[in-house]
Amino acid sequence: MPIDTAWSIDWISATFKNGASDLDIRKAMSFGFPLKTWTQTVARFGYSVCFIHPLGHSVMANYGRPEMGVHLSFGGRALSAISEGGHPATKLLDWCLTQGAKVTRIDLAIDVFAQEIDIRALASAPRVAAFPGSAKKWRLWEGDDGGCTAYIGSRKSDKFLRVYDKAAEQKRKDVNWTRFELELKGDAAKAAAFQMGSLTDAERPVFVKGLMRALFNPDDELYQSIMDAEAVILTTVKDTSDKTLEWLLNTVCKSIANTMHRRSDIDVWGLIVEGVRANLVAGAMGGPDTE
Repeated sequence: MPIDTAWSIDWISATFKNGASDLDIRKAMSFGFPLKTWTQTVARFGYSVCFIHPLGHSVMANYGRPEMGVHLSFGGRALSAISEGGHPATKLLDWCLTQGAKVTRIDLAIDVFAQEIDIRALASAPRVAAFPGSAKKWRLWEGDDGGCTAYIGSRKSDKFLRVYDKAAEQKRKDVNWTRFELELKGDAAKAAAFQMGSLTDAERPVFVKGLMRALFNPDDELYQSIMDAEAVILTTVKDTSDKTLEWLLNTVCKSIANTMHRRSDIDVWGLIVEGVRANLVAGAMGGPDTE
């Protein structure tokens, strides 16, 4: 039976040094939202200003050091939300490349469905003798949700692989879903993104799996079958029956209104907005990039 696999881009960070301002990038990446919906927060990586879009992506700049350029970052949640609106991550990557941006981080994922994968055994499996992959070490992390994650290679290096139980992360007990997620930074990200830009959609998943094998290549029959299988692009379908949104509108809004009336001595709404902004920042910023 064919193995069901899909591929996706789960993170894109890029720096623009083509003279574009942070305002130019925000206008291009607003996706129909008014500019005033971008909120300012604390910047990182030496930048002095950071703006967060309601969908979760961020734009950073340093007005005192224009040579740093403008930094645009899409985390996994932002890419998923933007894809729901008809703008897939592949097109965002292509746009960054056509604008002459330097990609500083890109996460490439292979999802495997309907297969039971023993992540512990896979991580410790002997490597293919002729082509073992470059990663020298691995470690395991056991989650409270029952899921397991294998970390292949060094988190500080330009190439790092996570293999984890995506179904457990998503609290889906009804499916088998394992994700192989390759995080590339620095020169590795720049080279991979440049190569991705020259490939067709059919060629891209083959390239992604080749990168994974170059880092981690266990002598495991199932793994080799996964890497040899055809992979479709992972699509994100907008959920129009959002029970969480329904609960927020019908229950939480009433509770907020009652609390604002009862606690008129403090700025309840301001505190809520700051709390939402903090969560947007946490989702958007993620781990450090390599500039």
